[in-house]
Amino acid sequence: MMGKAIKTEENKIVEPSFGEAVLWNDNRSNFSFSENNKTYNAINASKKIGLGLQIDGKLYATSTKKCDNGLLLEDGRFFLIELKGTDTNKACEQLITTLELIKDDYADYCFDYYGRIVAKKGVPQTNTSRQRAEKAFGKSKFMLRENSLTEKI
Repeated sequence: MMGKAIKTEENKIVEPSFGEAVLWNDNRSNFSFSENNKTYNAINASKKIGLGLQIDGKLYATSTKKCDNGLLLEDGRFFLIELKGTDTNKACEQLITTLELIKDDYADYCFDYYGRIVAKKGVPQTNTSRQRAEKAFGKSKFMLRENSLTEKI
């Protein structure tokens, strides 16, 4: 089944709509999220249109813990990003919860999901939560780093 295409106009993603959760929507050269000395950077050398989201508290304001941010690119890649202190198990669970919510709420779209955790310290090599997250996203699409993560998108 083919999903709806992401619709762009004038260097902005116009569909799907994320309402007040949108932080920015453009083709800047670097997409960045920071919180408490933890940073996620996506270097956008090919100038793709990207939409930054505040997921926890804006897109989903329920008490269920979700990941902090999202980055949707015009090509359908959707990065779910959690900037965490030391509880990486909880971060993995938050990514999985967010993935399930977005898959349900935006089921008409075929996004290609990626999970990203930037933690202050304590990146486990393997544990049950991490293994569940790797299974949910696919091992090659899940990354967990200490303090900062920079990648080319």
